[in-house]
Amino acid sequence: MADQSDTTGGGAPLEAIELAALEPVLVQFPKSADQLMPVLRAVQDTYGYLPPPALRAVAEHLGISWAKVYGVASFYAHFHLTPRGRHTIRVCRGTACHVRGSKRILDAVKQQLKINQGETSPDLMFSLDTVACLGTCSLAPVVMVDNQYYGRLTVDKVGSVLNMYKDAQPTLNRGVNSK
Repeated sequence: MADQSDTTGGGAPLEAIELAALEPVLVQFPKSADQLMPVLRAVQDTYGYLPPPALRAVAEHLGISWAKVYGVASFYAHFHLTPRGRHTIRVCRGTACHVRGSKRILDAVKQQLKINQGETSPDLMFSLDTVACLGTCSLAPVVMVDNQYYGRLTVDKVGSVLNMYKDAQPTLNRGVNSK
């Protein structure tokens, strides 16, 4: 498969992606509808998100409708339909973190990155999410960047935590950090 542009039902062009990277992923899976979830995970590991042209290729490979593929991809929170940042920031909004100021932490992250919850920075460095609980209440307020926890965080420390990731070398496999 070569570069492919896709269109929505209204004819609006979507991004072109290199579908050649998808071929070795798809051949690992039987052409069966019950393979949809593992195929979507593998596609997301490949691209860091689920581009619409790849969803069409998945539908064709599995012999199911694009609507079914899109429905599953858009239903589950761990699938992403837009590009994600190299680093995923998760701000805990659980009770202990809320009481100890996680809203101020979230506001500081949003202000420094100039993005809102659920968005990705234009440079694709960071994606910002909130979570109900990170399970580390004794360290509240807590932020998780990729798989690293930062507890007892203050607004003053937010910048230094973000700078560690801004200054770090890019990871080779974006999919690992995109989950």
